[in-house]
Amino acid sequence: MYFKESDSRKQELHQCRNLLGESCELVWQVCIVIAVAIRFKKGISAGSEDPGFCRPLFYSPHIAIPPCIDKREPLPSSCIVANDHGEKPMKRQRLDGHRHPLQKRTLAVPTSEEEWKKIQGENAYSKTEDWFQDLLFPQRVRRPFPSSSVLSSIIAIPGDVATKRPRDAPLLKEFYDAVGVDLASKDDETDEIDENEAKEDIDNPQLSNLTLGQHQRFLQLTSSQQTERRKESERKELKSLRKVVLEEQSRYREAVDKFFSDHKDRFLLGFRGANHPASAFSRWASSNQRTMNERLKRETSLPSHFGKCRQIISLPSDAVRHMDIDSLQFKVVHRTQVADMGPSTLPSINTLVAPPQNDQAPTVSFLKDDRTGHQVAKEHKASILTTSDTLEALLQLPGQYDSRWITYTSSIQQDVSGDSPLAILDAPIAQPLLPRKCLEIGFREGLQQLIRPGDQASDSFQYTYTLWTLPANNSLSRRTPVRVLVRTVVRSVDQDGNPISIRPHVEYFPERGIEEPTIYEKSVWILDQLLFEHKVKAHFVRIHAQTCKVLKVEETSVAHAFAEATDKSSNPLLHWEALVQVLNSIPTIDVPNFLMCLPSQDPQSSVRSASVHAPLEGVGSKNSLSAAVDLEPILEQADTVVLNTEALRHCSLHWKWQSDERIPFTFPVRHKDRGKKKT
Repeated sequence: MYFKESDSRKQELHQCRNLLGESCELVWQVCIVIAVAIRFKKGISAGSEDPGFCRPLFYSPHIAIPPCIDKREPLPSSCIVANDHGEKPMKRQRLDGHRHPLQKRTLAVPTSEEEWKKIQGENAYSKTEDWFQDLLFPQRVRRPFPSSSVLSSIIAIPGDVATKRPRDAPLLKEFYDAVGVDLASKDDETDEIDENEAKEDIDNPQLSNLTLGQHQRFLQLTSSQQTERRKESERKELKSLRKVVLEEQSRYREAVDKFFSDHKDRFLLGFRGANHPASAFSRWASSNQRTMNERLKRETSLPSHFGKCRQIISLPSDAVRHMDIDSLQFKVVHRTQVADMGPSTLPSINTLVAPPQNDQAPTVSFLKDDRTGHQVAKEHKASILTTSDTLEALLQLPGQYDSRWITYTSSIQQDVSGDSPLAILDAPIAQPLLPRKCLEIGFREGLQQLIRPGDQASDSFQYTYTLWTLPANNSLSRRTPVRVLVRTVVRSVDQDGNPISIRPHVEYFPERGIEEPTIYEKSVWILDQLLFEHKVKAHFVRIHAQTCKVLKVEETSVAHAFAEATDKSSNPLLHWEALVQVLNSIPTIDVPNFLMCLPSQDPQSSVRSASVHAPLEGVGSKNSLSAAVDLEPILEQADTVVLNTEALRHCSLHWKWQSDERIPFTFPVRHKDRGKKKT
């Protein structure tokens, strides 16, 4: 019974399928007849080759093809299909835009806006007037390649075609905006990098032999945390890496020297032409140097000729052990009273520093006429009386190109017995300056006049006397410690009455970053603190050499001076050892009046030593011929500035290294993917 019911069910399904097929065939034949009638009504021959001629969407062997279709031209055999009833084969013409499968599409690259509009016109979908024909036979549009779409979107950008970039396409702009990428900053940064790469070797990543991985690994191995727990394998790896790094650092320093040589005109700002803003500062500094020497010669009875070297003062080298700054004792013992000193305000960034005026600069007396200083030195049993300006000169490290000073020392008796003479180490004799130092002298006076209150008189300043007790040169020495009384001129104070110290620094290449302070400048930072028992507002002011505007104001202290002292050559205490050595040697000199010169004027002594010369008795041409040191030409050349190639080279300073992902003093990292350096 089950099998009989299954057979009957199959028969019913077969009959339904046949009825449905016959109904579909009948509907399709009616549609074809209606379409043919419409075409003939419009006067179009049924056998024409018009591509819009009606044709079936699919081919069925059960449909009778109208005779008019058989009048077409024969097609290749691959395009002819015969039905199962033996009827005449039908020629299947492809629709507009449907190419043969073996025919490849060509890449249409528009080169102008006109060509792009032409491509758009060819691919545009155009409807006919016959809605029924569009319904039965829809047209198909050729799809462009993805590359053609990008090029088309670029062509659609208004403006010069030569300046277009793929990222400027509207579609890509929307994408970058969606992901939060600022194209304007990227373009400016990229253009700046490309320009620098084309101009300067120090910015050329093609000169680098180090990869990004080597930079990261070297910095990791040399970090403070890794140094304590470094393995043997890591030591070997670091040794091989260090060899490659040293080679690149050597080549980078050569590129830096070439950069400064190519831009040496920057160090001549203020010395070529009187119209430059910096020229007023250099002229004031040169004039002040000459004025000081004239006053020194006139008011202190400075001899002009000195004899041969009587004594050599050997100064420390890099190999000696650095002194302990805590071993130097200091205390402010006296201050002069000034009634009209108001609080001063530090300059802000972008403040223009005005050139200094001679009538606003104070006239400071020499120590020979300072009765207050003589009395304070006697009360505290000081053996040396000097000024802060003299100590700044003595802090220069021997052996360097610009390290030179000449000081004259005279002695006076403090009591009737004459057992404790007071050596007066007055202001140093001015000598020719380097361009950087000359500008910094002018800028310092300009800053002092800038921050001074408007109602404060030019001669309103304060003397501060600080007593120093020097450490002994030898720990086994039993000699009485040397006491030095230092006089400092205070021209400005803050709201709390603390002195303000300003040290200018000239920035020649601010567009590349701020320069690294020299070791000498850091040693002067320590001097500012010791002169006032750390109760001072000391500041380091960076000034643009081109515009004479304030770039940055930094606070300085002893901690700042030692912050980056990594080795002996960068330790500012080396300068202090030279200063203490000179001051400790003064009481041992056997003549009351003498001249000290650095470098030594004795041809047989080292350049790292100072020579001592006694003045020649009498005046005349005989002394000038036998003199080892003649001060006349030195006093007359005080207003000159050295502008030779060697002097300009010593004006250059390295910039502070800002990159944390790059080894210091190496070329930019070369990226193989993009061919551009990493910023």
